[in-house]
Amino acid sequence: MAKVLGMTYTLNTSNPWIYCNYPENVKEEYLGDKGHFINRQSVSAGTGQIFYEHAIPTLTTDLYHGIRIYNGNDSNVTFKVLNYGHANRTSKNKNLESADSWYKFFKEVNAATYTIPAKKSIWICEEKIPAKTGLFTGNLRFNTSASVVIATYIYKNKNSIPDKTTYVPYATTAGESNYKVYSGLGAGYFFTAKQQTLRISQFPSDKVIKFITHARDNTNYTINGTSGTSQHEYIPLKLVSNKNLIAQYKGDTKNDPLHNLGNWCAQYYFPITFNNDTNQDVVIKCRISCKSSATGGYAMPIINCEGTILRNALYITSTPPYWEWKTITIPANTSKNLNYQFILGANSTTNLEHQFILQN
Repeated sequence: MAKVLGMTYTLNTSNPWIYCNYPENVKEEYLGDKGHFINRQSVSAGTGQIFYEHAIPTLTTDLYHGIRIYNGNDSNVTFKVLNYGHANRTSKNKNLESADSWYKFFKEVNAATYTIPAKKSIWICEEKIPAKTGLFTGNLRFNTSASVVIATYIYKNKNSIPDKTTYVPYATTAGESNYKVYSGLGAGYFFTAKQQTLRISQFPSDKVIKFITHARDNTNYTINGTSGTSQHEYIPLKLVSNKNLIAQYKGDTKNDPLHNLGNWCAQYYFPITFNNDTNQDVVIKCRISCKSSATGGYAMPIINCEGTILRNALYITSTPPYWEWKTITIPANTSKNLNYQFILGANSTTNLEHQFILQN
């Protein structure tokens, strides 16, 4: 039987995660031109991240997505874009727009530095969204030298956005198209796992060692010293529409409109050492397996393995699919490191296994 590893994580809870997924399907009345922002958060000096994913499947005119930064201080603020990637769904990327945005985040970076005068605002990361785009998504890591207000908008003309704007009213009735998607603020976005050493002599009889991420029934981990039996892996989100509404895992998968989390586009870093303490060379196959019971949809794993960006789309069938993403040959009596960052792109089905299979 496969050996299942317990994971120990550090989550960067002092860094804000501005999470923008509501409304997922954008209507005319939700636009900035109509007086609505998607998300707006005050953040303190330091580093944070923004994730957004939306769709405009029925709108017949081109739109724009932009991020507005307001400096309410009495002196200038330095605002830095550290990494940024955006992608629209196209016929070429075939639902892999999330992977495309992360490729740009890691490879193109798109870094920039802005000086924001006191009591002024700037617009950054403005992107054209062609009419009827199925999905568009992006990720931005930033650093600010002082507190600022960050707001995201979808609009036709930013000059038509009124001075006073408000949030899009949150859907709370089952059956509404945006019932189970959220925009809000999370505490942290980057899980750093404790280093694991896997000895070849200690592989079980079926030759599989694995660990689990993005699964509701998994409690075999700790985060910042707290056991998975008393918390959950998914990062809670304080909704922008009402800070008293928190999207979080509660175990209710049927009646609770605030349970539908998956840590989509949260980042995980896994440092692993394979110690071949035997007298023969061995081969390890590295796999990502989707174990969801869902009958439709797919999982979109994205891997940054020491600068090499890999991606796939695992389509859900009656037999859970897997993605064999790396093969490692380890000579006798030597060790090799495998350090990789993992992201489950939006939009995906959850319940994943990271499997390491000994071939000989």
